[in-house]
Amino acid sequence: MSDGSSKKTMSTIFCDPTADVLFESSDGVLFRLQSKSLAITSAGFAAPEKIVIDGQPTKLEETAEVLEILFQFIEPPSDSREFRYPSIIKLTAANMFLLAEAAEKYIVFPAMSSCVTAMHFLTNHHPLRITNHAYKHGYKDLLRKAFVVSLIQPDLGLVATLLTSPGLLAKWLLHYSRLRKVAQVGDSWFKEKATGSWDFYVLLILVPDTMDGKAPATNASQIFNDPTADIILESSDGVLFRLHSKYLSATSGGLSSPDQTAIDGSPAELPETSAILEILFQFVEPPSDSRNFRYPSVVDLESTQLFPLAEAAEKYSVFAAMSACATAMHFLTDKHPLDILNHSFRHGYKDLMRMAAPSSLHQPDLVLVAEKLTTPGLLAKWLAYYSRWQKIAAAGDLWFERMAKDYKCGRLFASWTAYIRHCTQDPGQPQLFRAAVARTSSKFTEIVCPYDDSCECKKQSGLIKLLNDKLANMPGFDEL
Repeated sequence: MSDGSSKKTMSTIFCDPTADVLFESSDGVLFRLQSKSLAITSAGFAAPEKIVIDGQPTKLEETAEVLEILFQFIEPPSDSREFRYPSIIKLTAANMFLLAEAAEKYIVFPAMSSCVTAMHFLTNHHPLRITNHAYKHGYKDLLRKAFVVSLIQPDLGLVATLLTSPGLLAKWLLHYSRLRKVAQVGDSWFKEKATGSWDFYVLLILVPDTMDGKAPATNASQIFNDPTADIILESSDGVLFRLHSKYLSATSGGLSSPDQTAIDGSPAELPETSAILEILFQFVEPPSDSRNFRYPSVVDLESTQLFPLAEAAEKYSVFAAMSACATAMHFLTDKHPLDILNHSFRHGYKDLMRMAAPSSLHQPDLVLVAEKLTTPGLLAKWLAYYSRWQKIAAAGDLWFERMAKDYKCGRLFASWTAYIRHCTQDPGQPQLFRAAVARTSSKFTEIVCPYDDSCECKKQSGLIKLLNDKLANMPGFDEL
């Protein structure tokens, strides 16, 4: 390159020689992107002062590691990326917050959405950082959730280090001080009865407003009704949506296909309801100032909306909606294991599938299992998985039976009963099998064992070894 960039490293992903925008990271890595993609998926890079198209790289403050992730939310994902935006679930906390800050700085809509979705479920893990991010960028619902948890942080030095947004630290300390005064009133009452910290009084539940997913009262969408739009789509309940084909082709891989859209003035009919499409299309058209340059949040959607939205997002390959829904599901596997297992199996989210499968075994109603696991081949796989866990639990049961023949120990029988109850209530959780053994071996101490240390009721090491051997040979759900 005549610009001297030949000595620099070029990104292995963003290296298209036909791209008309060139960026350089703080550590000297070059990225080539299409200006048309920047204009559609961001409002920060699209500004003239943010990009240069004369061959000279525009230097950015972020590292190549962060930009490599961020830019994958800008360029439409290709087949090599499975038509998906990157998952942020496995990012370190440091990288997630750096990515979130860069997404807000350059207003990269899908990256903003994915990061904030994840943060809603991580307030207990990173309350101060999330409080700082939410306050700085105006995410009020997220701020309410994280702020309460952040008040339990006893290290005020750490608080001062992490709450860097102007005005936030003073506000935090004011609230902290007020809660301490409330706690002192309670402490004076409990003075002779308890020594608990004031933190235990901070048991507040703030429920943010839920997203309005009801169908519009008229037969035309109140949001998507631009008369200059060249595509008209109609929901199953008769609501019309006007969209621009240029956005459909840039933000989705399904709606842009000829058989899914009509441009002759007649609407293309879609099987989804207007409630679902109203949310989905907000991930297609670039969010405007009236929407705070943000995609909608899926965090507070009911399951009756989240899963139809996720299915529609996959069906039409709406990249940002796919990312937001999959991110949310990673934190909901205990709450909706069967729905998430069905979705992840159908669309090939292996990590999500592995997370949901163990929790799905808690469902004792096999009729409901059959109703939920509708993807071809999934129910048979689930039953095989269920059967393998039953065999592991049964192996522990047989171990107790053998021990009981040699030792008529009441404590051993009590542990046996507790183990069976545990395996019935919490099957499919390998760490819980061992936890059950650990708990039962130290439980029932009031029951006197008539034998010496030869009785397994005290440590149950044989059972632990048996379970460890069985679990070591247990394949994952995706390996069956």
